[in-house]
Amino acid sequence: MSRDDDHRQDHDEHVADPCRPLPRRAAEHLGRELPPEPSPLELMELMERLRTFLSQHCATPYEIDPDDQPAREACWALAAFLEDKPVRDRSEVAALWYVARRCAATGASPRRLGKLLEPAIVWLAPDDEAALPIRSRFARWMVQCGGERARFGPLRAAQLYRSLVPALSGHGVSRARPIEVWRETLAGLSELGQWAGGPGGRHPVIGLESGLAYARLADQVGRRAEAVSRLQTLHRQLREPGAAAEHAATLHLTLLDIELDLCVLGAVPLD
Repeated sequence: MSRDDDHRQDHDEHVADPCRPLPRRAAEHLGRELPPEPSPLELMELMERLRTFLSQHCATPYEIDPDDQPAREACWALAAFLEDKPVRDRSEVAALWYVARRCAATGASPRRLGKLLEPAIVWLAPDDEAALPIRSRFARWMVQCGGERARFGPLRAAQLYRSLVPALSGHGVSRARPIEVWRETLAGLSELGQWAGGPGGRHPVIGLESGLAYARLADQVGRRAEAVSRLQTLHRQLREPGAAAEHAATLHLTLLDIELDLCVLGAVPLD
């Protein structure tokens, strides 16, 4: 996507949400009279008021009521202040999370969404259960970025899933781990496996890890047939010459693990 395309997309996203504040330059272009620019001290005071306001209007640690217009406006304002700055508290995460989803709904590119939400991801702790929906959505956006970038792309997603999958595994669907998070994670893992090319593709380790993670999580939310199919596919792929060479050091143990998983599911390898 070209810079002009990004600019047009940003403009469309702005128009689509009436709560998003009009950029100062755009307002000047429209001939609107604006007050003087606030001083740095005034900006700091405003940010602190916005943080306090949002912290009082969050129904959960990182969620505002979507029908609360003042809270929505506060999210847009705080997100504008936070551009390219580190996150300091939960209210700022809530603001970025709300704004990122609104931008996603208006067609923003996955890379733009990732850049917007990344400060929140950096601040969040891996064991923060309330943040699982945020981390799951961000990981999928990273997969959808494509390419080989380490920061914004599937390689970043692979790192995220290595902590996200254990946080879900063994717990089942719950209030802290709603079914939407499981679906989002499974979809992201499936797309990541396709990008990697499976255990014999251009990223064989990621291809194998994502496939195994998908199968084991799918079984935990009642998608047994998908789990069996994925494990049987991985077993077959690992026995092909290219994949076998890539995973030679651990091939025997990996195949045994898959066969045990299939046995637990009441199935057997197809090859």
